[in-house]
Amino acid sequence: MRLHSWWSGRFVTTTNVASLVISMPFFSFEIPRTDFGEFSFRTYVEAVPPMYRQTLHGSLIAYTANGASFSQPLEISFR
Repeated sequence: MRLHSWWSGRFVTTTNVASLVISMPFFSFEIPRTDFGEFSFRTYVEAVPPMYRQTLHGSLIAYTANGASFSQPLEISFR
């Protein structure tokens, strides 16, 4: 991921996933649902604090409407 650029992501899940969250050591955010089983985001990033400029290990967590969850390891590298 680079500074002064658009960051985006698209995720396809089963249709019973109600929310999708990226959870990293310094931050977490919920990815907006665009349709049943589809989640996406797009944001413009101008600056990244120095403490983020590294490879971060976290999780992508899917939650169903009844509260069940599934977690997948996630690695993101900021430059």
